[in-house]
Amino acid sequence: NANNGTSYGGMTSGDQVAGKIGGGLDLETDDYISAANNGSTLNVGQAFTLEAWIKRDTTGPKTVVTKRYGSAYSFKLSFTSSDVLRLDVYNGNGYNNVQGNTITDTNWHYVGAYLNGTSLKLITDGVVHSNTGSKTGTIPYDSNSLWMGVGIWSNNPVDYFDGIIDEVRISNVVRSDCWIKTSYLNQNSPSTFSTVGNEESTPTVDTQAPVISSVASGG
Repeated sequence: NANNGTSYGGMTSGDQVAGKIGGGLDLETDDYISAANNGSTLNVGQAFTLEAWIKRDTTGPKTVVTKRYGSAYSFKLSFTSSDVLRLDVYNGNGYNNVQGNTITDTNWHYVGAYLNGTSLKLITDGVVHSNTGSKTGTIPYDSNSLWMGVGIWSNNPVDYFDGIIDEVRISNVVRSDCWIKTSYLNQNSPSTFSTVGNEESTPTVDTQAPVISSVASGG
């Protein structure tokens, strides 16, 4: 899709590390990735799904992903200072949000969110949080890039992520709860997600045509 990312801050080749799925990026201090909004394909409209695998080195306010808009943003997935996962969306006049579960450890987690047009939901490890937020108005977009590992306010980067980010996905569709659960289970432990049984033996097929020994005549 040519939404290629450019690194900022003090990132080096050593920040390309093992991730949850394959290779991930180790962000710290002032590091972040800016993905080009090629052909406006990252302007995902009023219904979308956000996903990422993360492993924080430290807790506190951290931004996972931000779609820039002007000097602020169209949407942002982040952690609050209390380690609560949160989704914010701009409605043209102000911000709507939903807050979900608290995550205080620094283990690998599959986090995300979705907007189905009017309702905001959050995701952790394949489970959709019970809390629901409401969106009013229409989310505006522009040609600005998508930032991974940092937020933005008044045109300044804020709330840098400290840790590893892997498998960031932005979809312009609403993934079902079943799809989200399956995606998590498959990525978290592929070897136990499905099992393959023993090969079944080929059944014996009788190729001999049946023989009719007698015919009863009607009377």
